[in-house]
Amino acid sequence: ATSGVAAMGATQPGKKVTRLYLSVEGVRGTAPSPVVDVYVNLAPDADMDVQQDKLAGRLTMFGLNVASRSNGPHGGNGLGYTLDITDLAERLLAKKDFDPARVRVTLVPRKQVSDNAPVTVDRISVLQRSGTVT
Repeated sequence: ATSGVAAMGATQPGKKVTRLYLSVEGVRGTAPSPVVDVYVNLAPDADMDVQQDKLAGRLTMFGLNVASRSNGPHGGNGLGYTLDITDLAERLLAKKDFDPARVRVTLVPRKQVSDNAPVTVDRISVLQRSGTVT
Protein backbone atom coordinates (compact mmCIF):
# COMPACT_ATOMS: atom_id res chain seq x y z
CA ALA A 1 0.00 0.00 0.00
CA THR A 2 1.17 3.51 -0.71
CA SER A 3 1.91 5.84 2.21
CA GLY A 4 -1.18 7.88 1.31
CA VAL A 5 -3.44 4.86 1.59
CA ALA A 6 -1.72 3.76 4.81
CA ALA A 7 -2.46 7.19 6.37
CA MET A 8 -6.19 7.22 5.54
CA GLY A 9 -7.39 6.37 9.03
CA ALA A 10 -4.97 8.47 11.08
CA THR A 11 -6.64 10.17 14.06
CA GLN A 12 -3.80 11.01 16.47
CA PRO A 13 -2.67 14.67 16.63
CA GLY A 14 0.55 15.21 14.69
CA LYS A 15 0.01 12.18 12.44
CA LYS A 16 -0.35 12.56 8.71
CA VAL A 17 -3.87 11.90 7.42
CA THR A 18 -5.06 11.29 3.88
CA ARG A 19 -8.66 11.54 2.68
CA LEU A 20 -9.89 10.20 -0.65
CA TYR A 21 -12.69 11.86 -2.58
CA LEU A 22 -14.65 10.86 -5.64
CA SER A 23 -15.32 13.87 -7.86
CA VAL A 24 -18.21 13.70 -10.34
CA GLU A 25 -18.11 16.69 -12.70
CA GLY A 26 -20.16 18.11 -15.53
CA VAL A 27 -23.36 16.27 -14.63
CA ARG A 28 -26.15 17.22 -17.04
CA GLY A 29 -29.72 16.16 -17.70
CA THR A 30 -33.25 17.30 -18.41
CA ALA A 31 -35.04 15.97 -15.30
CA PRO A 32 -35.46 18.39 -12.36
CA SER A 33 -34.07 16.11 -9.60
CA PRO A 34 -32.81 12.74 -10.74
CA VAL A 35 -31.29 10.33 -8.24
CA VAL A 36 -28.24 8.18 -8.95
CA ASP A 37 -26.40 5.75 -6.65
CA VAL A 38 -22.60 5.70 -6.88
CA TYR A 39 -20.71 2.46 -6.26
CA VAL A 40 -16.97 1.75 -6.06
CA ASN A 41 -15.54 -1.52 -7.40
CA LEU A 42 -18.95 -3.07 -7.98
CA ALA A 43 -18.74 -6.38 -9.83
CA PRO A 44 -20.25 -6.12 -13.35
CA ASP A 45 -22.99 -8.68 -12.59
CA ALA A 46 -23.52 -7.64 -8.95
CA ASP A 47 -26.83 -7.64 -7.15
CA MET A 48 -27.13 -4.09 -5.73
CA ASP A 49 -28.95 -5.35 -2.62
CA VAL A 50 -26.02 -7.65 -1.81
CA GLN A 51 -23.32 -5.11 -2.70
CA GLN A 52 -24.44 -2.26 -0.41
CA ASP A 53 -20.99 -2.33 1.21
CA LYS A 54 -19.67 -0.80 -2.03
CA LEU A 55 -22.13 2.12 -2.09
CA ALA A 56 -20.17 5.39 -2.02
CA GLY A 57 -23.26 7.58 -1.86
CA ARG A 58 -26.49 8.74 -3.45
CA LEU A 59 -26.59 11.85 -5.60
CA THR A 60 -29.89 13.73 -5.58
CA MET A 61 -29.44 16.25 -8.34
CA PHE A 62 -31.78 19.10 -7.40
CA GLY A 63 -32.05 21.64 -10.22
CA LEU A 64 -30.14 19.56 -12.74
CA ASN A 65 -32.41 20.67 -15.58
CA VAL A 66 -31.80 24.35 -14.81
CA ALA A 67 -28.02 23.91 -14.41
CA SER A 68 -27.91 22.05 -17.74
CA ARG A 69 -29.58 24.79 -19.82
CA SER A 70 -27.03 26.48 -22.09
CA ASN A 71 -28.91 29.79 -21.81
CA GLY A 72 -29.29 29.53 -18.01
CA PRO A 73 -27.27 30.99 -15.13
CA HIS A 74 -24.90 28.00 -15.10
CA GLY A 75 -24.22 28.29 -18.83
CA GLY A 76 -25.03 24.62 -19.35
CA ASN A 77 -22.10 23.45 -17.20
CA GLY A 78 -24.36 21.20 -15.15
CA LEU A 79 -23.61 20.24 -11.56
CA GLY A 80 -20.67 18.72 -9.72
CA TYR A 81 -20.46 16.47 -6.68
CA THR A 82 -17.77 15.26 -4.32
CA LEU A 83 -18.10 12.14 -2.16
CA ASP A 84 -15.68 11.29 0.66
CA ILE A 85 -14.79 7.65 -0.03
CA THR A 86 -12.06 7.30 2.62
CA ASP A 87 -13.97 4.93 4.92
CA LEU A 88 -15.24 2.91 1.97
CA ALA A 89 -11.70 2.65 0.55
CA GLU A 90 -10.40 1.43 3.94
CA ARG A 91 -13.08 -1.27 4.11
CA LEU A 92 -12.39 -2.39 0.54
CA LEU A 93 -8.62 -2.29 1.13
CA ALA A 94 -9.06 -4.63 4.11
CA LYS A 95 -10.78 -7.07 1.70
CA LYS A 96 -8.00 -6.56 -0.87
CA ASP A 97 -10.58 -4.98 -3.20
CA PHE A 98 -9.12 -1.47 -3.56
CA ASP A 99 -6.23 0.00 -5.50
CA PRO A 100 -6.28 3.82 -5.66
CA ALA A 101 -4.72 3.69 -9.13
CA ARG A 102 -7.54 1.47 -10.46
CA VAL A 103 -10.90 2.53 -9.03
CA ARG A 104 -13.99 1.29 -10.87
CA VAL A 105 -17.03 3.58 -10.48
CA THR A 106 -20.58 2.51 -11.35
CA LEU A 107 -23.52 4.92 -11.54
CA VAL A 108 -26.91 3.28 -11.02
CA PRO A 109 -30.01 5.32 -11.94
CA ARG A 110 -32.75 5.36 -9.31
CA LYS A 111 -35.29 8.11 -10.06
CA GLN A 112 -36.07 10.38 -13.02
CA VAL A 113 -33.43 8.77 -15.25
CA SER A 114 -34.46 7.02 -18.47
CA ASP A 115 -33.67 6.83 -22.17
CA ASN A 116 -35.91 9.90 -22.58
CA ALA A 117 -34.28 11.74 -19.65
CA PRO A 118 -30.63 10.61 -19.51
CA VAL A 119 -28.01 11.91 -17.12
CA THR A 120 -24.54 12.44 -18.54
CA VAL A 121 -21.22 12.93 -16.73
CA ASP A 122 -18.13 14.61 -18.20
CA ARG A 123 -15.54 13.30 -15.74
CA ILE A 124 -15.13 11.13 -12.65
CA SER A 125 -11.86 11.27 -10.74
CA VAL A 126 -10.36 10.24 -7.42
CA LEU A 127 -8.78 13.07 -5.46
CA GLN A 128 -6.42 12.71 -2.52
CA ARG A 129 -6.02 15.35 0.17
CA SER A 130 -3.31 15.01 2.81
CA GLY A 131 -2.57 16.96 5.94
CA THR A 132 -1.70 16.65 9.61
CA VAL A 133 -4.22 15.76 12.31
CA THR A 134 -4.61 18.67 14.72
